[in-house]
Amino acid sequence: MNAAALMQGLSPRLDDLMRYHRASQNLLSTLHQTVAQVLPANKPGWLSHACTAARCATDSSTMQRIERWMQHRLDGLPTSVLWSWQPSPSKQVQISKTAILKTAAPGEKGVVFISFESQWQKLLALGPERLAAFAEDYDLVLAPTWSPPHSPVNLVFPRLFPGPLPCTISNLADMGILPRLHTSYRPVQLFASSWVNPALYQPRPHEDRDIDLVMVANFGHYKRHHVLFAALARMPQGQRPKVTLIGQPHGQRTVEVLQREMDAYGVRDCITLRSRISDVEVVDTLCRSKTALIASLREGSCVAVVEAMIANTPVALLEGAHIGSSAFLNEHTGRWLNERRLHTELPTFITESGGYSPRSWLLDHGVHCHASTEILNSALKAVALEAGRPWTRNLFEHHWRPDPILLNTKDRQASALERQDIEQRWGLSLA
Repeated sequence: MNAAALMQGLSPRLDDLMRYHRASQNLLSTLHQTVAQVLPANKPGWLSHACTAARCATDSSTMQRIERWMQHRLDGLPTSVLWSWQPSPSKQVQISKTAILKTAAPGEKGVVFISFESQWQKLLALGPERLAAFAEDYDLVLAPTWSPPHSPVNLVFPRLFPGPLPCTISNLADMGILPRLHTSYRPVQLFASSWVNPALYQPRPHEDRDIDLVMVANFGHYKRHHVLFAALARMPQGQRPKVTLIGQPHGQRTVEVLQREMDAYGVRDCITLRSRISDVEVVDTLCRSKTALIASLREGSCVAVVEAMIANTPVALLEGAHIGSSAFLNEHTGRWLNERRLHTELPTFITESGGYSPRSWLLDHGVHCHASTEILNSALKAVALEAGRPWTRNLFEHHWRPDPILLNTKDRQASALERQDIEQRWGLSLA
């Protein structure tokens, strides 16, 4: 391995050291706490540092101590200060990653689903008056994207939006964390990955699958492709599995960067790299693969895990990973693998992959868009009735592909009319 190749392989390992080593995380947490404490409370900069400190905390007691400090500081600020941190009100506000799950009716609120913190933060550009008027007619369902969920948006938004905030989670741990960030949060045990649509997947019989391993992941450092490359490099060259990588550039990490990393490990010969392919092609590849791997150690729910499982493709996760969809990993759906032994455990997993039945397990346990709609409907109905409000109509069914999409044609038509009405009344475009 030449010097250039050595550096190419070293970069993601250094990133690993900063992201996941306990000592590094403790040091980062302390540094960000220190910076947050010296910054003025009426400026937003301190909150970003405090949230980073909480996310880097390696134990629950430290995390909760930082949370209490943030709460105390925020509670001491007038609402006008929090509004001053937001962009100036705009006549036209556009939000994506949305779905109208229920239209409003006289005396009964509608429901708007919004995913990604960056999107629901845009609601604040309506300003206090228009936001309050919107909240009179609509409840929100928020879908946080990362775990732990500490971010300035997730701490400030519930202090400015009038009303309860039902939300999905990115990890089972978030069921306890989100209510600590604000009492408005009403977490429901559903993930972004809970909305897969089984009808879109036509799994091939195991004997007809021509790809040994698929990894669906953007090219960001946190997806840790280098772990797979290192494991492949330790396997005899003639015995390496056929691997397909599916993803898209993330920041400066392009297709070319990933190819250079493959070359640094000498494993490009067994890998097919596909970037920015259609959703149909992603589904087809999952249905053709014997196994799937996610090498991340920390992220949100990771929809790719359940997408693979519903394609009847068992999934391997790395031991110790903080990934929400690991809640569905068991002897029927996949297995945990040891990163240090990945070069030996991965071939065994591929060899034994025909013995798993992930799709059947998901369907039997209600991990799909139809059952998730029922769960969310029950949760929202309970919130409405608790507040003394009527609930006479149920939610529209939706799935995630790769944005929230209503399943029923009539529901989509009703939603389209509702979107027009919302835009006319408040200048809010729900894309």
